[in-house]
Amino acid sequence: MYRFPAEVDHAVANQVLAAAVAAQNGPERVYDLSACEHFDSSLVALLLELARGAQAAGASARFEGAGEKLLKLAGLYGVGALLFGPAARAAGGAGAPIAGAGA
Repeated sequence: MYRFPAEVDHAVANQVLAAAVAAQNGPERVYDLSACEHFDSSLVALLLELARGAQAAGASARFEGAGEKLLKLAGLYGVGALLFGPAARAAGGAGAPIAGAGA
């Protein structure tokens, strides 16, 4: 499991992405977002990239611990259900896995 830092914005997004990619390479990639308190839309883009990378590798990606602010931001971009599953709000931000390629 990769744990995201408290702050993810444009200035550090590439570094965080590189660390997250390096930390995860199995069939199920789990990312803990519970520490993320300060972020911008770069975080949403980063999560989409991680999901795409997992799918391309035939793996699944699961994003856990997303707070209400992140769920709302992802929803504004129309990717909330893709990243966190349709029941994310009811589950307090616990993410649903994104199926791998061919699923």
